Amino acid sequence: DESSKNDENWRTSLQERTVTMLDHWLDQRKTDEKYDDSDKLWLTLYGNPYGSASLRQLLHRLCDLADIDYENHSLSW
Repeated sequence: DESSKNDENWRTSLQERTVTMLDHWLDQRKTDEKYDDSDKLWLTLYGNPYGSASLRQLLHRLCDLADIDYENHSLSW
């Protein structure tokens, strides 16, 4: 019933604390003007949708904060 190669309807589950945090974010998101004309869940600091380059920059910043070396590693989301 559950297969990674299945391209039909997928069911995913979220932990209750994840749902709670997402609800909080959705409430906060309503107060930020850059989301007024967007249905995107998250936008960059400049109001653009995240793409591969901006996600790579974010991932590198997170690695820097966590003191994780990524220079000789292939990272992906």
